[in-house]
Amino acid sequence: MPDRLLYSISTRGKMNFSNFYTAFHTIYSQVYKKIPEDAYLKFQTLRFLDALGHCDVDFERRYIYACMPTFVLVPSFGLPKVLLLGARTPDLIIDIKEFAAENKNSIRFYAIPQKIKQSLLPPAIYVEVADRKLLEGVSGKAGVHLRIDEPAAWCLINFSADVSEIKKNLAFSLMEEPDWPKRTFSIRHVAFIKYFSERADIRLVEYTNPRDQQKLHWLWHGDKAAEVDRDWGRFLSLHEQNVNVLLYDVKRFLLAVPSSISLPRLISRSLTLCTGLAPSDASLKDAPIRALPKDCHLNIYEAVVPQIAEVVSRKLGQELINYNLKVGENGVVL
Repeated sequence: MPDRLLYSISTRGKMNFSNFYTAFHTIYSQVYKKIPEDAYLKFQTLRFLDALGHCDVDFERRYIYACMPTFVLVPSFGLPKVLLLGARTPDLIIDIKEFAAENKNSIRFYAIPQKIKQSLLPPAIYVEVADRKLLEGVSGKAGVHLRIDEPAAWCLINFSADVSEIKKNLAFSLMEEPDWPKRTFSIRHVAFIKYFSERADIRLVEYTNPRDQQKLHWLWHGDKAAEVDRDWGRFLSLHEQNVNVLLYDVKRFLLAVPSSISLPRLISRSLTLCTGLAPSDASLKDAPIRALPKDCHLNIYEAVVPQIAEVVSRKLGQELINYNLKVGENGVVL
């Protein structure tokens, strides 16, 4: 069962990266009967456990903390529906199922598995009720915190900073470039690359400290630089050079982002909490969008209503590119 990884983190409360990798390797081998070969899969799992609201991941101190079990409201047009976030144990799930069985005419419990293949991400667990008072009952039965004043997706996206705030708070000063291994964010590749030859007034550079392998990200303007968050730095670079990379399918409520550029934390969590599902993976054959590289891989978020998509684009300093995001069985956008 893929949710065994979250069970393991929940039981400990917190876990360092070394223990996480050991747990990931052991559980993956048991679930899929083979050894995980893709190192990126572990990093992706960490990012999405954080985005799904199950854990808070401290990438600098290399620790994972289980979040408090919480029911949050999901944006929906029908009956009130909540999503289970945070720490999870088998007993907690049993308590929720038992309450649903006792009130089967007024409450519905169901789970949807994640769409990422061979993933150790837990399924999304929902409770849908005919009367909101029942949410207090299931919350009390399972010992789960209840936050239903407004959908979590809206709360998070409204609380998030935007590129103009990030830019305003940067402290540029004359800097001497460290003699460390480095990569530069390429607008052409929409990724960090080692050999950079593009002409640009602004450069986002990633330096790796050779002693502890910690990453440092500086945004350069000529001979002045400012330290910046990696994720915000990429979108600031794109915004400053008027490059748009967000695709939106208004008919299907799908929002796509190149998988090579992670979204800032609160925005990522806001989009995943539209459904409780991590984004699915797809690719653009021959990259028909000028700003995206050939065969660009995308993270596609579901159930993103136009109002949320517009706020996300504004926060990131992007203009949405209207695009048909119908994906074929081979994982390629048709």
